[in-house]
Amino acid sequence: MISDAPPRILFWSVPEEVRTTIDGLPGTHTFVEGDAQVHETDFDLLVTFERTPVLASNWHVLGFGLEAADTRVGQHVELTRIVTTYARHAYVASGEVASNLRPFIERTILSGTTLPPRLVWQAERVRRINGLEYRNPVDGGTFDGTVIPLVHVGAEECVYAFIAQHREGQYLWALPEHTTDHREWIVYVLEALHRVDPEKFPGPPDWQGGSDWATAALAQAHDALESEQADRERLITDADERVKAARDHVAAERASAAAGPWRLLTEQGDELVRAVRDAFDALGFHAIEFDQTHRDKRGRLLEDLRVTDPDAPAWEALVEVKGYTRGAKVTEITQVLGAPTNYYVLEKGREPESVWHVVNVQKDRDPSLRDPVRFTDTDLQPLTEAHGAIIDTRDLFRAWRAVEDGTAEPADVRASLREAVTRWIWTSSKEVAD
Repeated sequence: MISDAPPRILFWSVPEEVRTTIDGLPGTHTFVEGDAQVHETDFDLLVTFERTPVLASNWHVLGFGLEAADTRVGQHVELTRIVTTYARHAYVASGEVASNLRPFIERTILSGTTLPPRLVWQAERVRRINGLEYRNPVDGGTFDGTVIPLVHVGAEECVYAFIAQHREGQYLWALPEHTTDHREWIVYVLEALHRVDPEKFPGPPDWQGGSDWATAALAQAHDALESEQADRERLITDADERVKAARDHVAAERASAAAGPWRLLTEQGDELVRAVRDAFDALGFHAIEFDQTHRDKRGRLLEDLRVTDPDAPAWEALVEVKGYTRGAKVTEITQVLGAPTNYYVLEKGREPESVWHVVNVQKDRDPSLRDPVRFTDTDLQPLTEAHGAIIDTRDLFRAWRAVEDGTAEPADVRASLREAVTRWIWTSSKEVAD
């Protein structure tokens, strides 16, 4: 009977430049190419560069560039690498196993990661009925606990490299084709398998790497290396925690902006009216919503807001607020000059000191890419004659931000708004120098 020295390793379609680096590894090595036929029970570990090799149920597998992982994570479930992502960021997964391998993964996988697009893994449930095969992603497209991600891509945590355990106990390492240092990965896998099955995987003989036979100088060198590696891991952990805290802060501030001043740029209707009111209040005006008041007293809607300024007690403005998915409508410019002004005169015995038409145009576009408000001076003549102005919410946001970051004084912004005729545009000339 032929007895092969363990571990019994089958190398399938291994490139020549890789093949020359694995000399000296322990065990029995068999090299095959393409569609070679082998007997499954002759081997314990498959190292393959094939994209879709046949994976025997009794083999542990180290695959570089695999595109399918057979039914290795559960009955009727297959892993396939057929989903394309254009996410740019590839990073070490957050699990304990990946974290322990972080420097190794960064050096051998991430340092050579290709640019998008990339193929990532998904779990599929496979059913075969009457000779036909039906595939559906597992609910949510997620993996179960038998898969340990090593590398994620994008905020969605798409799986780019992983370790999986077969339901019968065998392990699969699925690494991308650009992975480097193949010998080191093979040694790592042999050491990992030695811990779970020392009979089949005795481990590489490396007495020179241990402390029993080390010289004093070598032992000190090993200690120094371990100390430096431990320091490096601590620094990485600390940096990761700081980066996470910074990302969490950004996310919280982004949510606050979306619920606050960004409404000037994204909303229409009542929500935009409230956003404009809040912006005026933040600038030191006193803005009051009047829609409900007019509805109760007069049975109709008139101006959206009335705005007063503590620096000018006799001054008051009527404000109409409009949001548009496209451009502003010229026919709505005079809306605030009709019934709202007439009722104001009846109530106060005088015309308002100013009227403002506040517009948020092309609200679904990036504000920096939106068209300017395209009204001629002739279009805006009714506002001009009423000592009024059209106000783009982008300018209102810029003014609010200048006050927030201390480059402008609220009183100066209010004065510029009170004095605005035809158009109000916020420019750096109105900012206060440091």
